[in-house]
Amino acid sequence: MRARRRRTFGQRRRSEQRRRRRRRFHRNRERGFPRSWCRIPWPRSASASPRWPPQHFRCPIHEGRFWSELRRRLQSPLQAPGTAPARLKRPRRESVCDLTCSSVPRTVQVQEQPVTHKQTSDRLRRSIIVLSAVILPYILVYFHRVAPAVVVDPIMKDFAIDASTVGLLASLYFLVYTFLQVPAGILSDWLGPRMTISAGTAFAALGSLLFGFAPTIEWAFVGRFAVGVGVSFIFVPILRLHTTWFEPRHFATLSGLTLLVGNTGALLASYPLATLSAFAGWRSAFFITGAVGLLAALIAALLIKDSPSAAGLETPAGAPTVQKATFRSATLGMLGVMRRPVNWVPFLIFAGLYGTIMGFQGAWGSAFLQDVYGLPPVDASTLLFAMGLGMLIGCPAVGWLADRTGRLTIVFTVGVALFLTLLVLLEWLPGSTVPVSRPALWLLLFSLGLSASVFILTWPMARAQNDPQAAGSATGFSNMGGFLGGAIVPALFGKLLESHKTGALTTQGRPVFEASGYEYGFLIFFAATAMSLLLLLFSILRERR
Repeated sequence: MRARRRRTFGQRRRSEQRRRRRRRFHRNRERGFPRSWCRIPWPRSASASPRWPPQHFRCPIHEGRFWSELRRRLQSPLQAPGTAPARLKRPRRESVCDLTCSSVPRTVQVQEQPVTHKQTSDRLRRSIIVLSAVILPYILVYFHRVAPAVVVDPIMKDFAIDASTVGLLASLYFLVYTFLQVPAGILSDWLGPRMTISAGTAFAALGSLLFGFAPTIEWAFVGRFAVGVGVSFIFVPILRLHTTWFEPRHFATLSGLTLLVGNTGALLASYPLATLSAFAGWRSAFFITGAVGLLAALIAALLIKDSPSAAGLETPAGAPTVQKATFRSATLGMLGVMRRPVNWVPFLIFAGLYGTIMGFQGAWGSAFLQDVYGLPPVDASTLLFAMGLGMLIGCPAVGWLADRTGRLTIVFTVGVALFLTLLVLLEWLPGSTVPVSRPALWLLLFSLGLSASVFILTWPMARAQNDPQAAGSATGFSNMGGFLGGAIVPALFGKLLESHKTGALTTQGRPVFEASGYEYGFLIFFAATAMSLLLLLFSILRERR
């Protein structure tokens, strides 16, 4: 019996291509599309790739109608068994089409109309209005973050609680804020920035009113929890507005200006809040804050537009055209962001760097300067203010420098390396023979804050390596890493200090720690910052490859 001739690789590949085309044809026919829509043009050469979309479209209007109908059909629920599929009508020629619709030409060239100066000025004016509408909500984010620390004495007196309960009441904000960054990214992509910001600001305002009205400490915890939930849905949608309303080369600068506005809220929650509490009481201060929050939510709902296309304006040059996603697609987008290993790089960078910043500036910096450098509490607070001032100036400056040079990763790496060097110098100076004056120490802390402000480049880094449709999910996921590090690193530092108490107490009742305890604690700062630096160097090598 004659043996069957073995087919070549090209013959097997063409047979597989024909089977795929046949399956695709019948699948589209079962969905109800006309037969002419199911034919997929195939190249004559077997080595060429198929062209898609099909070439039988006469003009962009017909092509747009086809894809919109296809999208609607695929998102519609499954038809009941035994029922005939609904037939889709072939799109007719539109009278508004200014193109020549005929079957002869295969490609149609469309001449784009140049964007006029009036359109650009209208979009710029509208973008400034949108940014102005988010200033007050973001000021309230930082205001609520530090407000309990200013009115801690009357709160302890009214509710008859100890310092540990007050600390738990203040930290509830950060715990809620940390774990709601992922839902904030999903809602930002699903509902859009306008609804997310206005609803979050209103919810935080109601929490502020409840906190001021609270008759017991339990109700105060409920109000603080509501404040934390509300403010969690403000920052990530603001970053999404930066993506849709402005060109990508301005993203880092806008992130720095946003942090500058937020620190204004922290300043308002210091001396002005203390003065208002002394004059009208801390409950009235939170009542006024809640009323201002409701007004800010109303302004945001009226003035914010999710994108220039929603306001009937042209999209900026280079900015992606982002459409509002469904809840399912937004959730899948967040899961896709979390599954990509490259997105864990800004997550861990922000966790290590911001955890060190919060551990020093927000927790143990004042105690370190008092116990190791021998400074009084007032001078230690002044030096920490110098660090905050450096961050206040550095945030917009670093963003502008990264946008100006176009070397975001290089600027980020240099800033983290400088921050680590200054941190080592700050820990090394007390044990050395080098004399340190107060102005020199003030300049050192100011430079430390200036270099620490490079943490704002985490969000442009996360946005640049993801699809614009998932911009909210990407920035929300990376933002969660920073607050998670801000909760873990100070706790580890304090755990190491507990075994190095001297037994003495300060005038404020705080235990004094040994200098060796701070040396061990600073090793945690060095390790967290070095992790961020190594990940940035890895990112530079990956970009060059």
